[in-house]
Amino acid sequence: MHRFLEHRVPFVVASDDPGIFDTTVRAELDWVARKAGLEPGAVEDLVERAGRSRSEVLSGREARGRLV
Repeated sequence: MHRFLEHRVPFVVASDDPGIFDTTVRAELDWVARKAGLEPGAVEDLVERAGRSRSEVLSGREARGRLV
């Protein structure tokens, strides 16, 4: 993650099965922000990036928040 950030490579943070690992995407994003020393507001950017990277959006099945 540090190299991705350093070289401005887009990446998405996700969580595995929260029923098994007892975590959420938000907790993972907060961890990334802490470990990387990101500035305030960076987590919201990561949340937005994750939303834009969902398979429904990338495949074109969802447009403007609605399934098509």
